[in-house]
Amino acid sequence: MLRLKILVPPAEFSPAGDIVDAVKEFGWERQRILQFVETAIAYSEPAPKSSSAPPEEPSAPTVEKAGYFPFKLSNDAIWFIKEDKDGSKVPIRLASRVDVVAKTRDGVGENWGRLLRWRDHEGRQHQWAMPMEALAAEQGAVRARLL
Repeated sequence: MLRLKILVPPAEFSPAGDIVDAVKEFGWERQRILQFVETAIAYSEPAPKSSSAPPEEPSAPTVEKAGYFPFKLSNDAIWFIKEDKDGSKVPIRLASRVDVVAKTRDGVGENWGRLLRWRDHEGRQHQWAMPMEALAAEQGAVRARLL
């Protein structure tokens, strides 16, 4: 079963805003970021169809209290579902799927992080114990590692 929580950005964020913008534009510090992360809302995927039905592309997740959710997670990618003016929906591949599989820390209970796991375009599995503080201070290094 897939477990994921969704962060619903505050109204003052621009539509394309992210946590980096919160730090730069609104002066968010570590404690405010941690509080924001704790507001994550759990989502659930629709129940799977019977095995006799032909396989379908997974539908968008249902997000409690959050309204429209324009992202979809498949077995190998994260998708943005762009809605055109005519109402048609166009999937845009954002990135390979990256799973957070564990919380990490050092032997004395400090330096917390997340163990990330993903597959590259050739199907090889990679993993990285990403330090949580890298999200606040070294976003470029995080992106470079995942690229």
